[in-house]
Parts: sequence; structure tokens; C-alpha cells
Amino acid sequence: MSTTSPTPTTNNIKEFNSNLIMPCFDSLKLKVPREVIGKINDGYFRTILEKDSDGKVVSEKRSWKKESDVVGIRNIEIRQDSAIFELSSKLLLDDYHELINRNNIEKVLNSLRRFVEIDSERFLKPAIVLKCDVTRDVHVSKPVELYLKALGYVCSPAYERFRPGRGTREFWKPGKESDGHLVIYGKERELKHSHNKRFREALSNPDILLERFKNTLRFERRFVKWRHIRKAFGFTGGPYLGDVLQSNRDPILDLFRKIKSHSQPAFVNSKMNIGRIIKRMGIRSIARSFNHEPALIFNWIKAKGGTNSTKYRRDFRKYLEKPKEVSPGIYSNDLLDELERRLEHGN
Repeated sequence: MSTTSPTPTTNNIKEFNSNLIMPCFDSLKLKVPREVIGKINDGYFRTILEKDSDGKVVSEKRSWKKESDVVGIRNIEIRQDSAIFELSSKLLLDDYHELINRNNIEKVLNSLRRFVEIDSERFLKPAIVLKCDVTRDVHVSKPVELYLKALGYVCSPAYERFRPGRGTREFWKPGKESDGHLVIYGKERELKHSHNKRFREALSNPDILLERFKNTLRFERRFVKWRHIRKAFGFTGGPYLGDVLQSNRDPILDLFRKIKSHSQPAFVNSKMNIGRIIKRMGIRSIARSFNHEPALIFNWIKAKGGTNSTKYRRDFRKYLEKPKEVSPGIYSNDLLDELERRLEHGN
């Protein structure tokens, strides 16, 4: 990545339009010029001297002490010409549910003033976004497990689907330069995990925050390249923090729509023969996956082939002629439609 900073297109945090869709971030990695940083609290940093082959000091940097045990700061590195800040929204503590956004960026900077002297305007004007986790929290009407199951049984031919752990769904568009990565998981469960124990202990009342995340799915999309950040947020300069914070784009909704619009039941592309699929899933579940559409079911049977195709068509036709329950099943697209509506219109 080039060290040359592009010219900012947005310089004033006060100019942000409150009517725009507000991007929110679980984490940010920012780069600023060294001159915008004032005094440094040495108790939180170690000094590292870099020497040449003759033992002469050629540069000096301050590196964040990992043992500082400060919730929300992943790293701060201050060099002679620049400073890098890797921040998490956990810096907001009891306001963690707000995530980092244009309305509370001053609150985030204020949390940093224990460690470094910062003037907000001098810091924000040249701040470049090197990496970010764009985040949306969606409150759903049913248990989050139902939505995760629906996501687990639906996939898009253009996006590979992973299940990295219980209670998480992950979609990834193959390709070295791909920016199509989306992770979805139940936030309340994740917040109760042991790796968040120190964060919970730092809260004034963790039960209040846990209550806020009941029936909440978290959507996260990570960007690590400038061109992907520019494309996602719809600008050509930067990527400066001001431009990113005031963008009216929603990269999560954009990608979710792409995945959903090309989605189909995950078993459609399975290499398993049709007889084993029917035995494993059952006629009822398969029919619900296709929203009880005879044409879709019979086309799938035809595509899979096999000597028993006539029998399978007859079995499905017999099932489809029976009265159906009104409520959608866990494989129904109705649950995905609800997620799309909530992403589009908020909660």
C-alpha cells in the first residue's frame, strides 16, 4: 500500500448530513499524520529503537503495550511520520450497541485522550481508513436460530457458504481480490462467550447490554483494501474517515441482496444422488425449500436424473396435493425476506 496520502474530499465532521443512512463500524484501523498527535502517556507505550548495521538509531516508534489491558484498543503505533490506531467499538463500553458512527466519533476520540493528546478536528481531517468492519445489528421477530438455519440451507452459486462455528453463517465470494465477505451470527450468544468476559466486567451493568441484544442478528462485512472501501461507500477519493462516515451507501444490504437474489436451496448443487437427499431431508422439507412450487421441484428432479425420477415426481405430486400449513418453514425465503426488509428500513 502506498504511503502517499490522497487529497481529502471531506474535511469537516460538522458538515455531515444527518438525513443520510448512517454507516456503523465494529472496528476501524486509521492512519493519521504524526503531527496531529500531541503528548503521549508513556505508561501505555513502549519505545522501540530501530538501528542500522552500525548500531546507529535511524528511527523511533512507540508501540502499544498489550498488557495495558484497555478494552477497545487493539493497537496504537506512533512512528516519526504517522500514527496507526486500531480501535474497537468496545471503547464505548455501556454504549457499545451504538457501534462507531458519525454521531459518536467524538466520544470515541475522547476515550483515547487518556493515552494520547488529540485535537478532534486536526485528527479527523486527515484520518485515512486502512481497514474497517462495517456492522449492522438486526432485531428479528423470531428466535435467531431459525434465521441462521434458513441461511444455512440457502446458498448462492456465486458465493461459497461456510459454517465456521455454531451459531454463525459466513458467505464468501471466491477470488483473490474478492470483497464479497459477509458474516452473520447471534449477537447475544457471542457476547456471552468467554472471550468477552473482560469486556462484560468493564460494563456498569452487563445485563442491560445483553438485554439489548436479545433476538439480534449481527451482520459484519470487513474491508482491508482502499479500492474496496471506495467502491463500497461510493466515492473516488480517500478513503478518508469523513467520507466513509457520511456515505449514504449500505454495503451490508447491497451484498445481502446479491446473495439472496441468486440464492437457491443448498442441496440443489449437492453431488449426493437424489435418493439420498430425499431420504436425508424428507419430501416435506425439500418441498418447503422450493416454496411448494411444482415447477421448481420437478425441474430439480429432472436435472438430478436417475432411474426413479417418475417415482419421485409422483411422490412429490401426492404431497403437494395435500393441504399445507400456513406458517412458513425454516427453509422458506420468508425469513430471508424479513431480514432484507429490516436491513433496508431499520428495526
